[in-house]
Amino acid sequence: MRRFGWCKSTLFVALAVMASGSPTRAYGDDTPASQGAPNDAADSTRKARRLFEQAETQYRLGNFDSALRAYQAALERRPDPSLVFNIAQCFRQLKNRERAVFYYRLFLSDWERANPGITPPNEAEVRQFIKELEQPEPAPVPPSPPPPVAAPLASAVAADSEAAATRRSKTIWGYTFLGIGVALGVTAGALYGVAKGQGDDAHTQYMAATDPQTTTDRRGDVESANSKIIACYVLTGAAVAALGFSLYELLSRPSAEEASRASRVTIAPLPGGAAVILGGRF
Repeated sequence: MRRFGWCKSTLFVALAVMASGSPTRAYGDDTPASQGAPNDAADSTRKARRLFEQAETQYRLGNFDSALRAYQAALERRPDPSLVFNIAQCFRQLKNRERAVFYYRLFLSDWERANPGITPPNEAEVRQFIKELEQPEPAPVPPSPPPPVAAPLASAVAADSEAAATRRSKTIWGYTFLGIGVALGVTAGALYGVAKGQGDDAHTQYMAATDPQTTTDRRGDVESANSKIIACYVLTGAAVAALGFSLYELLSRPSAEEASRASRVTIAPLPGGAAVILGGRF
């Protein structure tokens, strides 16, 4: 939609009056209508024209705030419906719907007063602008929700948590069996020392015995000592098994790096500003 040029509205009045044979002067002509016109009126017109030209330049550059101020300053010096229309155009470009409608309506009323019986050439477009601007603004479109977390990402979180739990479990069992193995080994060693000493003494007495009763008693002592020594071997085997299981549990744990991923939270950005959790313990 083009804006009105300088004093374009009064040009229609001039053409209409000239067609009827009555002389007149177009509004905005710098030449005074009569020789008695005050000089300050012509000066005001020249200033208004310069402001109008500045406003046109700013409007073409898209500086609608600057164009609006220049059009308003020109209107103060030289009232004219065309300037009112151009002010309405600036308010429309600045998305000020209420002020734009006000100045469009003011343009139609000022045109009617300045040009009785002449319809504005852009009346249909102005009324269409008013109709569009008086309609309620469309509601803003709500942002789309972030995409759901994909199943592989959830699996990664579960895998990291499982690795940390496995490391903790194997650590507990490894050191538990290590303690059991050490305890069994110490017990077996102490019991072996006692049983070996008793066995040696009983065997010496058995060999030195001369009567049947003493021989029988010392033989029983030797057999008891041998049973204790056999129990020591069993305890030693259990200690070795416990130590072996302890080493297996401790050496087969997930690495510290694998387990520590479960205690960290990793954020992966997605298009649109959303983010998903790749791994972490909560």
